[in-house]
This record gives sequence, structure tokens and C-alpha cells, in this order.
Amino acid sequence: MLAVPKKAGNADRAPLAHDADSQRGCAMFEFHGAMRGEPPHPGIYPSVSEAQQREFEAAFYTQIGLVKKWFADSGWIPENTELLPLQKSGTYQPDKKFHVFISEEYEFSRALVPAWSAQRGRMEFPADRVVAGEAALAHELVHVFFPNGNRMLAEGLAVYLHQVVAANPAFPNFQVDLHELVAKLITDHDGPFNGPSDLKQISIAKLDKIPTPDDMTFRIGQQSCDDASVTYALAGSFTRFLIEHCEPKAERQARKCPTFLKLYRETPLVPMVRNPGNADRWERIYGRSLEELEAKWKKMIHRLLASKS
Repeated sequence: MLAVPKKAGNADRAPLAHDADSQRGCAMFEFHGAMRGEPPHPGIYPSVSEAQQREFEAAFYTQIGLVKKWFADSGWIPENTELLPLQKSGTYQPDKKFHVFISEEYEFSRALVPAWSAQRGRMEFPADRVVAGEAALAHELVHVFFPNGNRMLAEGLAVYLHQVVAANPAFPNFQVDLHELVAKLITDHDGPFNGPSDLKQISIAKLDKIPTPDDMTFRIGQQSCDDASVTYALAGSFTRFLIEHCEPKAERQARKCPTFLKLYRETPLVPMVRNPGNADRWERIYGRSLEELEAKWKKMIHRLLASKS
């Protein structure tokens, strides 16, 4: 099940905004099962047990604190910043900042596409992932706090941050190191790749042209790949590379990523608008084209592959 870190024992200190206890009450949870048929009838029975519901809620509030702490420590938000304002748009009128649905009707977790649909704060989780302790809480919380109009950057940051702050395994890497996972995918003949030579056919530049809410896809020769377990891994690995290898040395040592933050802010999510950003923003911000950065990332993956051969 989802691991919930123990709270610090210093009861005298004032709670910070990223403490789990300070987040409680900001979310509404709905654990709906459903009867199959036409039409479906949600709410006939709970999607998970009462004990699992309480555990999921506790983990949810803990992950809010951990995600916000990373953003605060990385210089994205002030230490004691308030939670996102209550989102209301059209017929979407929630009375809590987060409206969280857990149901067997969901195949995948979602928060980014609802945000693009002017329902920021709506989050959906498959019941089986919740029961297995594999709910991508940190991943989806990133989409709520910092949704992005560029699908690769949005998913890349969410995948990366879940690996950095979350204790539980979740899609797409399930706690496997992101660079290691890409290397494995490249050499795994069961997927879209036939070996290390296919690495050169991956185009991060093409993934960068995909706006939210469109699915990430790429081509290997004549074969099209829209497998999210592959595209999310690529996005997560490349984002990790940008944050951990492409910042000035002093910023890396301080565990901050101002260059990536500047890039990320270039493509804010605007509901119902598709805009992945202009290609020239990479050179303007990093002093190098995306193609040059992509080549450096591929060299790193090649070295990893060579070390395993």
C-alpha cells in the first residue's frame, strides 16, 4: 500500500505550508465503483475499502506537502505560499481545491487534461492502482500545481518529480531509474526499438511540438509509437537531464533549476488552447538549440548502454 512518512516530532514549531497537516481539508474524495452496462451506475459500491480510502487520503495530503517542498526548495514558489486558488469555470464549481475521483472506470490517472478542459484540480485515479499502492499522486499533483501547454515538458516534469519525492512505485517507471529505463527500452526487442541504433531515430524536437492535451507520439522508421510507457519515460529522462546536467554548477549544487523553470514558464497552460511553444525558445534560454541538447542527452544514454554491453 502507499507509504505515508511519519511526521516530525517537533510539536512546538509552526506548521509550514508544505506540511501534510496544513493541507488537510483542501480535497474532496469520491470513491465510486460502477456497475457495467448501459448506462453505468456509479456509486453502487465503494471502489476501494474504507481502510484503503483513509490510507489514500493520508498519502494524498503527504504528497501535497512533498511536492510543494520540492518546488519551494527549487526556487519555484515561496516557502509559505498558499495552495492554488479555488478553480471555478463555467459549470465546474467545486467547493474544494482538489476534487479527487477513484474508480474502476478509469484506466489511467488524469489531472492535466482536466486542467486543459478548465477543470484544474479535478484528479482521477484507477481503483486498482490505488489498491496496489501505485497511484501516481505526486505526478498528478504536479499537473495541478504547474500544468503546462507543452505535453512533453508537462509529463516530463511530472514523471521526474514523482521519482524524486514519492516513496511508492508508479507509471511509467515504477521506481526504476529513468535513464536506466530508457536504456532498457532501447534494447528491449518487445517494444518499438530494435537496438541501440534506434536511439538516433528518436526525435525529442518532434515531441516538443506536441501541445497539451494531445498524446505524445513518435516514429521509428515507418513504425508509429504512441505507447505512453515509452513516451513518458523519454520525457522523464530528458527532463531529468535538463534539471540535473544543464544548469550552472552553482545552481546544480544548490539543487535549483532556474533555467528549466524559465523554459517551463514559456508555455503556461491556457484552457482550451493548444500551444507547445516556439522552437527558438531553447537557444534563447539555454544558449543551445534543442537539437544540441538532445544530442548531449543521447550521448549520455549511449554511455549508459556501452557500460552494460
